[in-house]
Amino acid sequence: MSFFLSRRYTLETEKKERTLTALITSGIDFSSPRKEEKGISFSAPFFAKKKITRFADERGLPLTHRAEGILSRLFFLKKRIGLVFGGILSFFLIYLSTFYVWSVRIEGNEELSDARIKTVMMECGFFEGVKKSEVDINELQNEVLQRCHELSFFSVNVHGMVADVVVHERRTTVIPTERNVPYNLVADMDGVVVSSVILDGQAMFKVGDTVAKGELLVSGIVDSTAEGFRLRQAEGKVYARTSRIIELSLPFEYFEKRLIKEEKTKKIRILGHSIGKSVGDDSGSYDISTSEKEASLFGFLLPFSIEEHKASYYKNEKSTLSPLEVRAELLDSYKRYLSTELDSGTVLGEKLVFSEDEEKMTLTAEVVAIENIAVKQKININ
Repeated sequence: MSFFLSRRYTLETEKKERTLTALITSGIDFSSPRKEEKGISFSAPFFAKKKITRFADERGLPLTHRAEGILSRLFFLKKRIGLVFGGILSFFLIYLSTFYVWSVRIEGNEELSDARIKTVMMECGFFEGVKKSEVDINELQNEVLQRCHELSFFSVNVHGMVADVVVHERRTTVIPTERNVPYNLVADMDGVVVSSVILDGQAMFKVGDTVAKGELLVSGIVDSTAEGFRLRQAEGKVYARTSRIIELSLPFEYFEKRLIKEEKTKKIRILGHSIGKSVGDDSGSYDISTSEKEASLFGFLLPFSIEEHKASYYKNEKSTLSPLEVRAELLDSYKRYLSTELDSGTVLGEKLVFSEDEEKMTLTAEVVAIENIAVKQKININ
């Protein structure tokens, strides 16, 4: 016990040998006696202080002492209560981290946001702060895929207090057709057929025919001499000469956001909850952005993260564009429209007319093009 908590006593005396002999016969438990310049010193347990004090008083010997041992070295912390409390709290939180999920990290998402994926996981019972023993990972993965059809793959790996989530999104650029369901190809707009590439189905037109929007181009009902009528999924492209009128307008005056000031604050996010001062006021004239950074200590991940919130205050100011600027904006919008609507077509001719009044300028375009007008239409069989 004295190794952990003891005192070093010094008795001032000229009769060192006689005083040491009296100390030995007094029954006081002590160790490591040494002769000092002004007397003798020795170590004794912390609880022997009263006996040693009485021994010194009876003989009129001055007595001094100081604490020693391992625990005495920690006495300096009594003036650093905040440091002690912070250390104890950190170790306690790290201990708790072995039972709970404190952070969820998501990788592999492009279109879907982290917030959207976390919301679906929360609906399935998994969130920051959930107890790991209460979660069935296999059941969670299956349920998330059933709820979120935008995902084709979902995996969760929980290690320590962190859950690493890896997802793969479905590619939606090409809309898949139902298997074994027959389709026709119909005209998406009026036009004169100039060429076609038919991969499956029976063509219902000839080159040079004029077709109207909604008219049947390629039938999924194929007449076979050997097998009779068969239902197929019509496939192919039908190129036609088309004509359309595009009208775009843009006002001369518009409202623009002007940044006034920025306000930042930091919060501690723990168990899915944020603690700290919020930014923003009741005006509503601000945008808020949030970033999150994991907290670490000496390379070890701590069971909480630091959020930084930034509020950008602005005011709406009226701005005016000149006729030349509005004209340039309209031309850009027109080009974007063509690249979107006629991404696989060819423009044969166009006539652009600009008109304006006191409030806006309008671009009217007559466009002649060759484009694929065939779109799929499901065959309904009663």
